[in-house]
Amino acid sequence: MMLIRELLRRRGHSVVEVTTGTAAVQAMLDETFDLLLTDIHMPGMDGIEAARAIRAGEVRAA
Repeated sequence: MMLIRELLRRRGHSVVEVTTGTAAVQAMLDETFDLLLTDIHMPGMDGIEAARAIRAGEVRAA
């Protein structure tokens, strides 16, 4: 993940990092992002669960 973060930053992109799946879901509610990268083994809510929760929230908002 450190490599991806540095590659994105060096190309001028803004990077927001969180440590849990729950924090990822909250970040997506608080801000708009062009890209979301998750880890399957995030503490608490894993990356797959977080992605499902984010998608479910998008469907409800539409």
